[in-house]
Amino acid sequence: MRTFLNLLLSLPLFAISIFLTHAFGKLTYSSGESSLYIALLSGFGLGLVLFVFVGQFTRFYVFGHELAHWIFAKMFLRETRNFSVGKDGGAVHVQNPNIWITLAPYFYPTFCIMWVPFWFVFKYFERDFVWSVDIFFGVLALTWSYHFVLTLYALKFEQSDIKKYGRPLSFALILFINLFIIFIFLSLFTNNALEGVQIFGRTIYEDSLFIYQFIVEKVSN
Repeated sequence: MRTFLNLLLSLPLFAISIFLTHAFGKLTYSSGESSLYIALLSGFGLGLVLFVFVGQFTRFYVFGHELAHWIFAKMFLRETRNFSVGKDGGAVHVQNPNIWITLAPYFYPTFCIMWVPFWFVFKYFERDFVWSVDIFFGVLALTWSYHFVLTLYALKFEQSDIKKYGRPLSFALILFINLFIIFIFLSLFTNNALEGVQIFGRTIYEDSLFIYQFIVEKVSN
């Protein structure tokens, strides 16, 4: 019964992820920000090559993985202990973890978030070094690439985190939050975060209306 309920919960998340993917194309991508996009694409592309073909620096991932569990446990006021990281894996004991704590490493880009505060440093040097901000975003995309590659790598194996809530619900939640984080990030540098959320809302409404009208038309015929 629980498996069936989790499957039902996953369906709207998968549907919203599809709507969100459609909303990506509705953001206003300014040609004046071309250097920013080049930096982001270059950093992400370099990361794909580096982390797929060169090395995955697994111990760093394990540290970030367990740290994500720990951070979300503290956010939900759960007791933690026995934080450990080794070359063969890591662990952090969390008292009564919920789904957000359990799945946090798969949607919370630990090293990407750790890099964000350096924005203020690179922004400060922008006056003297014109490529400063582009370097910041290139490294930001590189860290996101690390999160992306290592998350996919981890999901290839049987993960106790995923088994706890079932694959459909776990994958649906991981997919949606990752897409939503990227969407909000792009919204900040195209329209703005608030307008991005409005675009997302309109996309859900318009796509849902289109699907409803399509179904009604097919049934009536």
